Amino acid sequence: MTQADENTTVVIVGAGVAGLALGTFLLRGGVRCVIVEKHAREHVENRHATSPATPTSSGTPG
Repeated sequence: MTQADENTTVVIVGAGVAGLALGTFLLRGGVRCVIVEKHAREHVENRHATSPATPTSSGTPG
């Protein structure tokens, strides 16, 4: 595996949960990154990270 140096930049496609988490980990590790998303920033900031749990007929989240 090649080592990252001060010139390394990573492009992450998608600002979903995984893309944002990866960007955070890379930045904390000193690796520059750019996250590319097709939707506007407002859309990304306002969407739900996961679907809300809906109770099943037994009353437990499904």
